[in-house]
Amino acid sequence: MIINCADTPDRTIFEADIVIIGAGAMGLALTADLLDSGLSILLLEAGGTQATPSNDDMLDVEIVGHPFYGANMNGRRRILGGATTLWGGQFLELPDIVFEERSWIAESGWPITKTELKPFYQRIATFAGLRQQEGSEDIWRCHGIKPPGYNRNLFISEFSRWSSKPDFGVNMYKILQDSHVVRVLLNASVTELRLDNHGSIKEVIIKSVNGFTATAKGRVFVLAAGAIESARLLLASNNQDKRGVGNRFGLVGRYFQDHTSLRVAKILPRDRSSFHELYENFFIGATKYAPKITLAEYIQRDEQLLNVGGFFHFPSDGHDGLSALKAIVGQLKRRRNPEKLLSSLKSSVTDIPEVMKFLYSLKVKNRIRAKRQGDIMLEIHAEQEPDYESCIRLSCKVDALGMPLAQVDWRVSDRSRIAVLRYVESVQSEFNRLAIADVELIPDLIDNAHSFQHHLRDVYHQMGTLRMSRDASAGVTNLDARMHEVPNLYIAGCSLFPVSGYSNPTYTGLALASRLADHLCVQLGAR
Repeated sequence: MIINCADTPDRTIFEADIVIIGAGAMGLALTADLLDSGLSILLLEAGGTQATPSNDDMLDVEIVGHPFYGANMNGRRRILGGATTLWGGQFLELPDIVFEERSWIAESGWPITKTELKPFYQRIATFAGLRQQEGSEDIWRCHGIKPPGYNRNLFISEFSRWSSKPDFGVNMYKILQDSHVVRVLLNASVTELRLDNHGSIKEVIIKSVNGFTATAKGRVFVLAAGAIESARLLLASNNQDKRGVGNRFGLVGRYFQDHTSLRVAKILPRDRSSFHELYENFFIGATKYAPKITLAEYIQRDEQLLNVGGFFHFPSDGHDGLSALKAIVGQLKRRRNPEKLLSSLKSSVTDIPEVMKFLYSLKVKNRIRAKRQGDIMLEIHAEQEPDYESCIRLSCKVDALGMPLAQVDWRVSDRSRIAVLRYVESVQSEFNRLAIADVELIPDLIDNAHSFQHHLRDVYHQMGTLRMSRDASAGVTNLDARMHEVPNLYIAGCSLFPVSGYSNPTYTGLALASRLADHLCVQLGAR
């Protein structure tokens, strides 16, 4: 059932086998896997079913150091569904090399293997309604297109998959509403974790902006609030230990990561139609496939580079009929904001010929047609080198509930720039060899460290802060996603990442949440 805390008596004590803090992607996927476990679940969400300024204001942070855009409501949301109400629904596995210890990257490697995650990747693909992953070259071939033939020591082709139903809050609403084992409490901000005398969580304190206060007790607790908010809550729960909860080694909030993003080069195709044929998005069934080019493992090892991948950004001014039609498709997928749909419909009729070409390409060719005029840009996402000083701390400022804001200190080393520069040089030489396109590097962008730091952006892919490790002195959580120092507190999501690779992290975070569900079922004796 779904309950609004405003409809609940003040100072209510809730009890459940599992208390999950956060009903975004990770909390909802974890809950979905536990529905048939026979365990009672309390799912606490700080927002409601619609975004509100008062809830989103609670996500305010203090930025120190490099600008960080994903901390605001463009990258995070207090709402049932969390950031899945914002994203496009893109799924891509982490590259194999990211799970390995790389001698040229300090504190790299994962304490679990990618092989261990494979069955959970598959389970999440089913949960998200994705088709089975196709081999990259098979996607071209099944559409009658010859693959480009990259030098595989330089590049590999990958295709990310996009869900047709990316908003998990909408997807699961009726299931949660009808459930007899799950209670969802909305507008319920967890402001404190309290420990018993043995170092376990005994209860959490819940508050809302309307003055409501409650307590939740459980056998185990799962933090699924994202890299920033999860670290913030652990650090702010410092009434019993000034270091916060589970922070004996001072690692909570450390190794904060995101992907660095830049549009680094202009693409001048030798044959524009052929270029579009290769690199426009594909549809197979209801799943969209988007082509990417990734640095091969060989060159990463040979030249000791970080992981980098890129894709092509086709032109759109945001106001033409084709852009409006794409906005309509996105709004229908999201099943929210119907008031915006009418505005997009009106805009789409301003460019009927282009709209008709788009619809023909989509329905007949299973392709998403892009505009044939304007600049095509190469956009990269680069791995961030693990850095202890890149972190989430507590600010001296507080929110409306009196909880300290998160202070975000995001730091990116010059090794990301070096990897990006080598990536672009390789694209230039390879596209010239294959007569695909000329690649013009944007001047004064990645030439030197100062320019790179000035222009780079995050891409709302917040990771780390509660990194997984075999030893408590090297990380915050163990191989089962349980906090080393707190026997009944687990973490779900991308905050577990020791290192990030370049791939969109949500898919791997969801696979980790699904893996955690199996572990909890065993630990708690589920049926």
